[in-house]
Amino acid sequence: FYLLLSPSLGQVKIVLSLYKNLGSFLTTSNSSLRLEAGFVNGGGRSLAVNSHVISASVNKGSNRVFLSEPVVFTLRHLQVENHFSPNCSFWNSTGSGGSESGSSGGRWSSQGCKRIHTNNTHTTCACNHLSTYAVLMTYQQPAVTNTHTHIHTHTRTHTRTHTHTYTHIHTHIHTHTYTHTHTHTYTQTYTHSL
Repeated sequence: FYLLLSPSLGQVKIVLSLYKNLGSFLTTSNSSLRLEAGFVNGGGRSLAVNSHVISASVNKGSNRVFLSEPVVFTLRHLQVENHFSPNCSFWNSTGSGGSESGSSGGRWSSQGCKRIHTNNTHTTCACNHLSTYAVLMTYQQPAVTNTHTHIHTHTRTHTRTHTHTYTHIHTHIHTHTYTHTHTHTYTQTYTHSL
């Protein structure tokens, strides 16, 4: 977290907070990012808070201090698989609407925030105001593939011994081989008297 303050401010109070579970209570359903990303219902995509939530404020006495330079912070992604397009976002508590998940109004927005750098595990953001921040990412539900391949081999040998071999190979890791052998012996005895 990087914050540049003017020395002319004198003594100020800086409050930084990190919330590990708050993101699950702040809905993304009414986020302004949904419209920007072109989200439609279905398609297996959703918007998810994919970092811890942090907040920052600077006060001088009872007055809030506003920034002359952007605040810069880096947040770690909570999930790597199936998450992409990180957005530097803040919780706008004066935004419209309530919440499906119990938060008390507001919505996620990216206004005044920009992504400076991102990689697979972290995103660095710069915002021109102090607020409550998180990284929101698109979550793509993994496609379910269910492929079955069946190979059946039947072998019959007819002699006095009958052999039946059945082999079933499933590409789902299961291989079963059944061998069943029947042996029939016929003995006929003829007795002829003179």
